[in-house]
Amino acid sequence: MIFADKGNRIKQISESDIDKYVGQGYKIVDERGRLIQDTIPTDITVLQSAFSENKAKIKKLETENATLKQEIAELKDQLKKSKPIESVKETPVQDETPVPEQELPKKTSRRQR
Repeated sequence: MIFADKGNRIKQISESDIDKYVGQGYKIVDERGRLIQDTIPTDITVLQSAFSENKAKIKKLETENATLKQEIAELKDQLKKSKPIESVKETPVQDETPVPEQELPKKTSRRQR
C-alpha cells in the first residue's frame, strides 16, 4: 500500500497517482512509513536553504577532489622514483604421480541356454 502524506493528512493512493500527489506537495510513503518519493519544494525559503546547502556541499567536494588529485600525482612521482620491485620467484611445482584408477572387474559374456 502506498500513502500520500502532507502535514496531518494521509491518503491511500494507487501507484499511478504518485506524480499527481508529488506535484501537490505530498510525500509518498509505504505502509511502514518509509519514504518512497519526497515532495518537490514549492516554498522559496526551502528552495533557498537547499540551494545554499548544495552549494556548500559542492565546494567541499571540489576541494576534496583537488587534494586527492594532488595526492595521486605525488604518489605517481614517488612510484617512478622508487626502485623496481624484484619479481617473486615462483617455486617449481612438484610432479604429481597420477593416482591409479581402480581396476574394474572384467565383464564376462555368458550365454543363456
